[in-house]
Amino acid sequence: MSGSGFVINPQEEMFWFPECERRVPGSQQVNIAQHEAFQAGFEQVEAFFHRIREDPSNYDGAKVIAMIDGFGEGLVAHLRDEIDTFAPVNMRKIFDDPLEAKAVNEKAVKWIVSNASPTTSLPFVLYFWWKVADTAADDTP
Repeated sequence: MSGSGFVINPQEEMFWFPECERRVPGSQQVNIAQHEAFQAGFEQVEAFFHRIREDPSNYDGAKVIAMIDGFGEGLVAHLRDEIDTFAPVNMRKIFDDPLEAKAVNEKAVKWIVSNASPTTSLPFVLYFWWKVADTAADDTP
């Protein structure tokens, strides 16, 4: 991804998509294309909020809504489509052994925890970490 580096779900881009593509070429092409389609919108929102942090008086709710409207439909379609992509029946086509998928997930979680902002994402990350640890006994990808 180009631009500011902001990605809504970097663990997909860094861990899941490449591993799935390596195992089953083409299996993530729709997801990758969808991410690319709304990436610029995310970067626009990120840049706007960086400016707002510097000068909150420039906040304009209508502008935020317009930016989200610009990529929201594509994002919602992606989120719907992705459910099927990562459904257990499809993941079993990519990972022969559930422990292989679990290993990818563990790498992703470690990256998330080590890169989490203590002021903006730590509560979410801790919850996510707890949920993953809580389901560690489940070997179904």
